[in-house]
Amino acid sequence: MKNKKFSKLALILLSTAFVLMVTNETMAANPYREKVTNAETAVNKLSAGSLKTLMQSKIAESEAKITNANLASLTISDGVSLNEAFNKNTLNYTANVPSSLSAIDITPTNEQNIATIKVNGTTVSSGSTYTVSPLADGINTVNIVVTSADESVTKTYVLTLNKAATSADPLATLDNKLTTDKSTVALSDITDTGATGTNTANLTEYQDNLHSYRNDKGSALDLSEVQKVIDAVNTVKQAETSGSASDISAAQTAVNALTDGATKDALNARITTIPAPIDPPAVNPLAVLDGKLTTDKSTVVVGDITGTL
Repeated sequence: MKNKKFSKLALILLSTAFVLMVTNETMAANPYREKVTNAETAVNKLSAGSLKTLMQSKIAESEAKITNANLASLTISDGVSLNEAFNKNTLNYTANVPSSLSAIDITPTNEQNIATIKVNGTTVSSGSTYTVSPLADGINTVNIVVTSADESVTKTYVLTLNKAATSADPLATLDNKLTTDKSTVALSDITDTGATGTNTANLTEYQDNLHSYRNDKGSALDLSEVQKVIDAVNTVKQAETSGSASDISAAQTAVNALTDGATKDALNARITTIPAPIDPPAVNPLAVLDGKLTTDKSTVVVGDITGTL
């Protein structure tokens, strides 16, 4: 009789130990399923009663914990938030990321710490950050796989990060075309940099001289340098067309603003080939007076007379 009582007491103690083991969330990774199964086997041998009911309740709690693959929360750094309200049963989320960010942190947190998390294949502790880097323009997909402690349940949460396209630097775009194929430079490539006073008719001249000036400098042109080339080309073309002294002077001033090099030399050489302006023929005062006298004497003024003296 004593042995029976001892065996029953030992069985109760054993079942209680098993339940306590599987409900401890801070323990290291263990074969949770085996422990719950063993506890169930031990408790099922108990006679019906309050103790058995209590133990079965504890086992049910443990069962819920070891099969839990839910996230409790999912947050993002740098002021970025989910577009949708988080719910553990919702598996797909999106977020908008500004173009200025090249990387971003996400923080997934489990409902049960004994579950495991992998973000894009990398194991991450619950409540710890994972850095998504580099962020490409457009869609960046992040897969967050949560696996229950007993490995019987897996949930995959998908976060789609939509990064705004990074605005291209107009000067960088222009420089890329100048160094690869200057003929691909469009007028808009020049005006997008902020340069003013462009003329469609001078596009080929801009292409040639910007390319040449870029070679003179040995590095990308800044806005002030692009503007100097545009001004130099425009004024030289105008001087070549008009041949006037004022236009030639303006061209010389614009070209001299360029840094010394092949571009400046070539434009100065073009200016020197412009024929010198011809002074208008001198007016003969007597001829002017005679013309008025023979056509309309009333148009003669005192100056016409004194001019002949």
